Amino acid sequence: CRQRIKNMATPSPSPSSFLSMPLFLKLMRGQLKTMVFFVTLFAVGMSLFLSVDTISIEFVDSLRKQSREFLGGDLEIRLRKPVSEEQKKILNNKLKNWNHSEEWRFFTMISGPQRPLLVQARAVDESFPLLGGFSDTTGGETYSGPAENEVYVPQSLMKILGYQVGDSVQVGIKKFIIRRELQGAPDSRFAFAQFTQRFYMNRPDVASAGLISKGSRI
Repeated sequence: CRQRIKNMATPSPSPSSFLSMPLFLKLMRGQLKTMVFFVTLFAVGMSLFLSVDTISIEFVDSLRKQSREFLGGDLEIRLRKPVSEEQKKILNNKLKNWNHSEEWRFFTMISGPQRPLLVQARAVDESFPLLGGFSDTTGGETYSGPAENEVYVPQSLMKILGYQVGDSVQVGIKKFIIRRELQGAPDSRFAFAQFTQRFYMNRPDVASAGLISKGSRI
């Protein structure tokens, strides 16, 4: 009886159990290669995803910063007529503690040694620029616009006109001193590569130069 119970408690392994173990190990070795391949593929995919995500965040941040510098501020409002006092009150209520600069842009003739040239005038106030500054060909920088009776002229326009810094140039009925030969401007990162030539002047000089008259597009 004891022998029978013992035999029943510890049955001898069947031949099929010995045959299934090598087969199981063989199948596992094959599956292990597949698992390693997919795990590696997943790891590479995740690293690429994280890299692309990091690059996209840096790109967006850089784009926001560059756009802010390109506009010369956080917001640019363009109108075909001067801002009224009522409009200024509305803006002051909407934008608390905001710094702003008013600028007039228009086309006018500027005198040259050989012939006058149609260019864009940018008449800025004392608050300009809000961001960045002007850089000139001497390596100098300034963070304010031209003073009265002075103009800033880009290098490309200086070459066309044939002027030097310190020369006088006539705009309207008034002569101005060229104070700086510009290489860059705060809100015109790509302006000096564009077809439209431009120069900067002080906004109060617009009236004294006789540029405001009937039919003026300012």
